[in-house]
Amino acid sequence: MAIAAALALTGCVAGPPGSGTPGEAPSTSTGPTSTPGAPTAAGEGSPAPTAAQDDDTAVTGDALSQAQTAAAQAAVDTVAIFARKDLPYDAWWQLLAPHLSEQAQQAYQYTDPVNVPIHGVTGSPVPLEETWTNNGRIAVPTDAGTYEVRLFRPDTASAWLVWDIVPPDRQNG
Repeated sequence: MAIAAALALTGCVAGPPGSGTPGEAPSTSTGPTSTPGAPTAAGEGSPAPTAAQDDDTAVTGDALSQAQTAAAQAAVDTVAIFARKDLPYDAWWQLLAPHLSEQAQQAYQYTDPVNVPIHGVTGSPVPLEETWTNNGRIAVPTDAGTYEVRLFRPDTASAWLVWDIVPPDRQNG
């Protein structure tokens, strides 16, 4: 049963909205059932910019610093909440869901926080690439290894949303 649940969740978080690969939540699950770790993107690496994100050009100077800082803070906040296995599921989900994209919410809603292998953030976040206007990847060190947090925002006025939290054993490279 646990293997079936894990297989059903694989690929649920395929990319940010507009990436052309919508996430799908399993239709038969009624509560948290995941195994340790988290669902990850079907395709590894950052998603390609889409027509909906046509202003996805590299940001430079102060704007880059502001975008990276905001993305890094969103990544750390999300991982810190994701690691809160001390909370009952409903409280954990109420804190986590607002930080996630709609597709990520569909996938991660089946995660039992008790099974998350992280206990906390252990270091400073590091941008993994030049953070773009609307997409970014941030490395967040934890006691269970460095997690790659993939984020997007619909436009520069919007908050960063996490669309995937990738454990160390599922990263490229």
